[in-house]
Amino acid sequence: MIADQNSIPDLIQQISSCDADSAITLLETAATRHPGNPHVLFLLAAQYMQARRTDQAEAAYTAVVRVAPDYSIARFQLGLLQMTDGRPATALVTWGPLDLLDNRHPLRLFKRAFELLHQDQIADACTLLRDGIGQNIDNAALGRDMQMLLGKLEAAMAEVARASRPTATMMPLQSIEAEEDAHFLVSTYKSLH
Repeated sequence: MIADQNSIPDLIQQISSCDADSAITLLETAATRHPGNPHVLFLLAAQYMQARRTDQAEAAYTAVVRVAPDYSIARFQLGLLQMTDGRPATALVTWGPLDLLDNRHPLRLFKRAFELLHQDQIADACTLLRDGIGQNIDNAALGRDMQMLLGKLEAAMAEVARASRPTATMMPLQSIEAEEDAHFLVSTYKSLH
């Protein structure tokens, strides 16, 4: 089997030429044969996420972090899954070790942005997202996701700002809509996938 040779690029090539179910089967087989290989487990977790099998993705990301606690992207993705699943306290614990990364590391900046989103500090979160996107040179897919999230947040902030401008007859309704908009911002990441 490919994983016996620790040839992750070959495994990636194999799964890219399969349909989604076959890719999952291939990765599950590789993970069973090599339960301590964090790269295989990470690929499996990502494939589960792509198939919207979030419970299995969380279990696979957890397995990655268990065998490779310093695998930062797996830790970030696990925390992100937990955050968007409405478990911010769990996500914050999962993300804790990311504070050991360099202050300008994109994962640390993205983590901090999500913490601020959770505290409804949207403008500051957008600043950190921009900084993280600027620092992110290694993970184009994550960069695209964070850019889409930033775009949605900025659009929502602009809508809130427009809605908060007083008009003679619509002020109460606009205030209610602006308040509702502010509370959905953390969940916008879910709509990206």
